[in-house]
Amino acid sequence: MPPGDTAKLFRSIPPSVYKYGYYKAKDSTSYHGEAMSFQDMKNYTLKVQERRKTTPLPNGLLREVNILDILDQTACVKIKVWWGTDYLLMAKENNTWKIVSVIWQSPPKS
Repeated sequence: MPPGDTAKLFRSIPPSVYKYGYYKAKDSTSYHGEAMSFQDMKNYTLKVQERRKTTPLPNGLLREVNILDILDQTACVKIKVWWGTDYLLMAKENNTWKIVSVIWQSPPKS
């Protein structure tokens, strides 16, 4: 999958998606919050696509995927990667799983 793939974005995320996360800047001791709408996600993806430049990813990029709960219409998934942890709330729409909400956090500084 090439970087900045908007087709993948449109297939997996509805326009009503909401993403919120917490990160610590390199020079900070406290967390900062950041919200992203569907349009923000789309703009970010288009910027990556425009740069047409990939960044080498560290070994062990995807560390862990856990399905925390799954029902017939909803699911909760935890994904741990090198930059932090995502919790995805998912819903089945027209027989297709969609990410409807994301909350994430960068790893705590040790």
